[in-house]
Amino acid sequence: MLCLTVLFSFAICTSIYGAISIIGYLMFGDKMLSQITFNLLKDSFAAKVARWTTITIIVGFSDSIKWEPLVVIQLSEK
Repeated sequence: MLCLTVLFSFAICTSIYGAISIIGYLMFGDKMLSQITFNLLKDSFAAKVARWTTITIIVGFSDSIKWEPLVVIQLSEK
């Protein structure tokens, strides 16, 4: 049952991402950039929110990303 649920969830997510990419291509055509936030207007409020959200996530999770491999190495040496 769990495997079917996971498969169904992945199928839904893949469908949503596929639909968003098709809509993005229809909106921007050949000028579409690799990340959706790059397509936003430079001075728009949505672009500022997207930039600061990205920066906050990177800074917020950088501590756990840096230290986790060191903890695993220390635990494996004991």
